[in-house]
Amino acid sequence: MRHRFIAAGASVSLAEHLVGQAGELILALDDDGRIMAAWGQDPLSRQAAKSLVDRPVVELWPQGGAQLLAKLANPDVRDRGAFDMPLGAADEVTTVRVRVTALDGEYAGARVLFVDALQERFASASLVQHLMHQHPDYILVVNEAGELIDSNTAVVRDFAAGLAARISLDDLFTESARRQYRDQVLPALARAADWSGHSVWLSADGQRLPMQMHAVRLAREQAGGEGHIAIFARDTSAEQRVEAALRESERTLRNILDGTPVALLGLEMSGDIVSANQRAGALLGRDAGDLIGMNLHRFMDDDGFEEATFRLEYAYSEDTLERWNARVERRDGTALDVAVTVRGVIGRGGHRILLAAFEDVTDYNRLQAEITYQLDHDVLTDLLNRRGLERVLKQRGADDDMRGFVFHLNIDYFRYINELIGQSEADTVLWRIADMLRLRLRDEGAAIARVGADEFVVVRFDTDEADAREHATGLLKALEQVETPTSETALSLTGCVGYAPLGERGWLHALTAAGSACYAAKAAARGSIREYTAEEPGDSQDARTVMAAAQSVRKALSQEAVLLYAQPIYRTAGATSGQPHCFEILARFRDRDRATFPTNLLSAAERFGLMDSFDRYMVSRALEWMAEHENVVRQIDHVAINLSGNSVSDPQFQEFLACAVQDAAIEASKLCFEITETIAVRNIAQARRLMRHIGALGCRFSLDDFGAGMCSFQYLRDLPADYVKIDGSFVQGMEDDPVRHQLVRSINETAQVLGKQTVAEFVDSPAALQALADLGVDMVQGWLFSPAVPIDEIPALMERGA
Repeated sequence: MRHRFIAAGASVSLAEHLVGQAGELILALDDDGRIMAAWGQDPLSRQAAKSLVDRPVVELWPQGGAQLLAKLANPDVRDRGAFDMPLGAADEVTTVRVRVTALDGEYAGARVLFVDALQERFASASLVQHLMHQHPDYILVVNEAGELIDSNTAVVRDFAAGLAARISLDDLFTESARRQYRDQVLPALARAADWSGHSVWLSADGQRLPMQMHAVRLAREQAGGEGHIAIFARDTSAEQRVEAALRESERTLRNILDGTPVALLGLEMSGDIVSANQRAGALLGRDAGDLIGMNLHRFMDDDGFEEATFRLEYAYSEDTLERWNARVERRDGTALDVAVTVRGVIGRGGHRILLAAFEDVTDYNRLQAEITYQLDHDVLTDLLNRRGLERVLKQRGADDDMRGFVFHLNIDYFRYINELIGQSEADTVLWRIADMLRLRLRDEGAAIARVGADEFVVVRFDTDEADAREHATGLLKALEQVETPTSETALSLTGCVGYAPLGERGWLHALTAAGSACYAAKAAARGSIREYTAEEPGDSQDARTVMAAAQSVRKALSQEAVLLYAQPIYRTAGATSGQPHCFEILARFRDRDRATFPTNLLSAAERFGLMDSFDRYMVSRALEWMAEHENVVRQIDHVAINLSGNSVSDPQFQEFLACAVQDAAIEASKLCFEITETIAVRNIAQARRLMRHIGALGCRFSLDDFGAGMCSFQYLRDLPADYVKIDGSFVQGMEDDPVRHQLVRSINETAQVLGKQTVAEFVDSPAALQALADLGVDMVQGWLFSPAVPIDEIPALMERGA
């Protein structure tokens, strides 16, 4: 029989204790020596533990099994103890260490054996000893008195303690730690196998070190032997510093988040709130801490929360930045408009959450609504303006689905009414007209707009063709009932109405068609009504022509396709041989390779409100040309530039003109602005204001086409013009027509008596020139001398005249 001896060792060191806590084979035996349960494997036969269950020990180990049971019957080792003995089967016997213990629970009362092969224990003990001394934590063994029995290298290094020092725990512990060990650790170890908690130790240089400590009572080496306690300790000062730094960083971040003007919420995808800054609490009318655990649905209605849920899910799943507008309700019930921005972020523990920024845009939206309202409404009457009317019609739906009629109302002679009673009283009349329209149509769902100084548009969606004319007639009758201010002259309001159906051609066509019908009615007779129909000869074509012309003006201005032409004006004496006294700048439009006369284009531009832009363009281009041709400008008296009625009545244009004159690199006295008689009379207050304002800068003014409007000479006296241009319809043929001759004489003499110089237009024959010279007209202009030519040809024309 071969006998393999494996030496046994005493369980006196921490390393051996650690190795000893694990057995190769663990057996639970009943009172008859039969195996009830097993774990591990047999160190002798290497059989798995489960194959050993229900077998008698003497069958498992024929050699030594009976002796093992005999030892277990000994009261000294029955409950707890350790011994070495040979065990085996057949001819192979191995010395093993057997440790006896008791278990609770299912195996209470059974004898539990730990069986280990000793040679493997010694190899494991060496490895554990090595690991123990290399471990950075503190590992030490003390006796019941607290004296140091053994320790690892870390204890010796940091506390100058070892076996030779024979120091006690009192040398390592602070006063509070000593009390803790006495009052908590030892009583706990008397009741249980271990204790864990925090303690404070003293380093070799007296520094206080926070420790995470774990104490374990070791099994006694022999019955009645001295008990030892193993202490495992880890210095947590670095961890505490890191935790303190993290807490400080968290406090700093919290202060930053609480100080930001934007409300921030941490959200789950479901809308549950997991974090909130102070601004979020203020926004929602609650403490920030109270928001934690609430759901967004608490602050939103069902529709708002449904959209929020969709946005949150999309931002979470697609990792995108989501923005939308929402409405939330505060604790006090007030509603706020908010702009929400959401993005997925990584939160604590790597958990993904959604960070939502809520910005209060209530005031911004309110201001935006007010601005939009102002942009869409007439300042004087508070009715819709053209822009607002178009927006309302766009919002009504598709053109094909829109039914009803557009009524365009124009007040007769309102410019003269304005002059007669003054602007303030005239504004009152306009307000009363607007009030009449509101009152008349308050229950009709109609859109009412003021689209011009004396023009109104009504869109009725409940009117069919049979009732349209009746509604138009009703508008004029209601207009006549509008109260006017008391004045020396009795005033009655009349107007013209044009109307057109909404339909397949769209609301924009209906607006234009109703306007065209109104102008046609006005041309036919004051106080008349006209319906626009596509079958009327020329009407549809006229509307398309006007709109095309207006579009041509816009395109020409944007592409600088408006050309500057000029026609010279001569002193009557020596007109056929002398040098031009001045010249008038005129406009032509580039059409492919030729220049066209813009009569129809300018008429369309005036109807569509483009004359302000046109006049600004002409003035700017003229001043640029004059600055580039100083030599030509020095040789002439002045350059005349035409202004439209819209510009004359527009205060903003007056400011533009004043700035342009002041900034120009030429003398203001070289500029003369022409205003037609009709425009001046219709806008007499504005015309007088413009002449005085710009005239104070040194510029001059000319009344163009005088006589065409058959106005009173009183207006000629009241307007501070420097020149009067006699309308060409009187000049042409005056040498053979006594009436025209007399009219020219009257205008010339009256103007000169008032200190104004005269200019005769459309002079086309020597006979007409002679007649004008005989009457003493100061200057002449016409094809007899030169047609309008491109302005760049003026320098050559000046040279020929010289």
